[in-house]
Amino acid sequence: MNRKKRIIILTAAAVLTLATLLSGCGTKSKTPVNTEQKTKTKSVMVQEEDNTVTAWISEANPEQSILDLADVDTVTTALSEDGKRDVALVRIPLPAGITPDRLEDAYLYMKKSGGDDPQITVGAAPQSWASGEVRWNNFQMPDIGEKSATIEAQEDGWFRINVTECVRNWLRGDVGNAGFVLAEVTRGAKTEFYSGSGDISANYPKLRIRYKANKSKEAYGKYSYTEQADGNCLSYALRDVREILSEDLFADSNGLQYAYDGGGLSAALSYTKDAVFAYITANKDALKISKIRELSSRDEEIDTANEYRVAMRIGVRDSDDGTPVSLAENGAYDYHFRVQLKDGSWAEKLQGDPSRLTAGSNAELDPSKYPWDAAFQWGYEKWNDYYNSEPVYFAVTKTTDDFTSHR
Repeated sequence: MNRKKRIIILTAAAVLTLATLLSGCGTKSKTPVNTEQKTKTKSVMVQEEDNTVTAWISEANPEQSILDLADVDTVTTALSEDGKRDVALVRIPLPAGITPDRLEDAYLYMKKSGGDDPQITVGAAPQSWASGEVRWNNFQMPDIGEKSATIEAQEDGWFRINVTECVRNWLRGDVGNAGFVLAEVTRGAKTEFYSGSGDISANYPKLRIRYKANKSKEAYGKYSYTEQADGNCLSYALRDVREILSEDLFADSNGLQYAYDGGGLSAALSYTKDAVFAYITANKDALKISKIRELSSRDEEIDTANEYRVAMRIGVRDSDDGTPVSLAENGAYDYHFRVQLKDGSWAEKLQGDPSRLTAGSNAELDPSKYPWDAAFQWGYEKWNDYYNSEPVYFAVTKTTDDFTSHR
């Protein structure tokens, strides 16, 4: 689906903020880079039509959103003579499986569509934002300074910007990936870049990452990644192709509501976990699961020759006016599962979409640090940072290496 069409249907909601602010995206790092000469350097270029999210906000028009504009094919960076800014926001998903110590460098590529050659400072967005809802007056600008980042002109109107430190911080888990903030530093200058919403995806922003190949033989679970088109998040986590929905888990539709009303998010999480374990136990023969056990943390050891880890979280959206929330309402409650792979990264699936490697996941990144995205398309306000409970970890042992079809 074209993002021009999708962006119009976004619903208004308050922006969720993250506590940590980052400044620039330069090359200074607290994590040493692996400099072993015999380790091969690899490179990956990320330019995704469905998962790249862009917007721009204006200090001179603080109530204006991208929905107020006739053309969303571009984003703008500008600094007026009186010091007011137009700021571009760009969020690109990170590849999975790259640990921060193996990152060599990272470059953001933006293609100019008009205006001046860019002299911009680049930082990390300190909060989640929705492409159709973000405005100057609901976005907390990071302290990104007045010095231009290192920008290099490329062929065909492209410019590349060193963003190594931002990417390393995201891979390390110092802050969640809410994208880049691009701000002009020269008064009177204005640059328009192609956005992630135009008709020509070859012009979309892109991110190139170079990293050292992993020479470690450590295994974090039994299985490597298997793409799967059928099922949903829970069935994928159990290596099965048949969807397992709420109506399959909850015999008493009021039980979950009672748990939430009485004990809040943690009680609803416990109720969901018990229902999941009960379902697995009742269907273990068809699922070909010989053992399932809850883990105390993601670091608890498992038998990686036979077991693999699963992480579960739930999300509850409280009502905006403070009235009691009904979990039966569409979007008020949901659960999600991720499965850890042999290399330490994670994978997941949504109903109706193929499975994917979880963007930015790696063996060192703690999956409990940030709420999870509900959709592969980051940037919908309704779903950003949706799964906000603590995670529950459990280990699964299957008696077959194949995906089952338990019903």
